[in-house]
Amino acid sequence: MTVAIVGLIVIWILAFIANRGLRTFTSPTAASVRASDPIPADFTRAIEERPQWIMMGAANGMALAIVWLMTTKPGWLVSTGVLILFAVLGAVIGARLVARGEE
Repeated sequence: MTVAIVGLIVIWILAFIANRGLRTFTSPTAASVRASDPIPADFTRAIEERPQWIMMGAANGMALAIVWLMTTKPGWLVSTGVLILFAVLGAVIGARLVARGEE
């Protein structure tokens, strides 16, 4: 249970870091863009940055690991290993998705 709680805290930290760059787009001028307008180029670039995808992939992997940890309740060693494995797997998937989009 403790490993899962630490994992949640790490997910929050990753989400905070990943969304720092997107905060500038929550201004009233960004909100006033109509649905028919194209997405601004700055916003598109910020979304497509590789670190964003890697951090969010790691956070999603950790979230899946936490669900597994809460249902199976393994020991400390397995819990820590699964959390790290899923975080790395999610980060790799995020990096591959960005690399595939750049082709």
